[in-house]
Amino acid sequence: MRLRNSLPIEFEQVLNKAMEKDRELRYQSAAEMRADLKRLKRDTSSGRVSVVSGSQPGASATADSLSGLAVPQATPAKGGLSKTLLASAIVGILVILTSVFGLRSFLHSAPRPFQQFSINQATNTGKATLSAISPDGKFLLITMRENGLESLWLRNLPTGSNTQVVAPSPNPFAGMVALSYALPRAAEVDLSVFDLMGRRVRVLERGAETAGTHRVEWDGRDESGARSRDGVYLERMTASGQSWTRKLVLAH
Repeated sequence: MRLRNSLPIEFEQVLNKAMEKDRELRYQSAAEMRADLKRLKRDTSSGRVSVVSGSQPGASATADSLSGLAVPQATPAKGGLSKTLLASAIVGILVILTSVFGLRSFLHSAPRPFQQFSINQATNTGKATLSAISPDGKFLLITMRENGLESLWLRNLPTGSNTQVVAPSPNPFAGMVALSYALPRAAEVDLSVFDLMGRRVRVLERGAETAGTHRVEWDGRDESGARSRDGVYLERMTASGQSWTRKLVLAH
């Protein structure tokens, strides 16, 4: 395809290769096309590339691609593009073609990681009220309400196992509060009560526990057996490498 006789043939070859419909024949990267245009600009500035003029059909504008020998520059026709104008045109078309090539590469690139996901149903009881997923995407926390009680379900997504922690009952409490949880398999458990300053008040359960439902009671006393003062306390449980905390209100 000839655009204009005053343009170097090498320049038109770059354009034709950039617009080639055959994917195997056109430029495979913007860097490859940019290198050809920079090489053309360098050869044009040094006079190694000739310009074919319409008034001088006998002048040759091609260089021997096999031997690499440069052909002496022919005298450009009157009104032909100057070297400076030609260099500016090369730079401008380089920017345009690079942008088009980059857009084409983006549209035909492989799917991005965020496009590769799956949707799975976490619960079908209709009793879930809230849910949250851990930043690493490995754990799903679900709040369930049933028979007036609220419980937490911690699901390990890679394994599909669930750990249930039932809401303290009653809460607020005056004498005794029941703390229940369920383990899908045997695990090391640490269940303790802390005050709002972060001090451990009482260890309720610590050690290996079997799979199934467990119930622990706290009578509102500390490790020494002294009655704790009224106020807000925190129940903190750790199992299977995960921890969660809930609020307890003691009101004698």
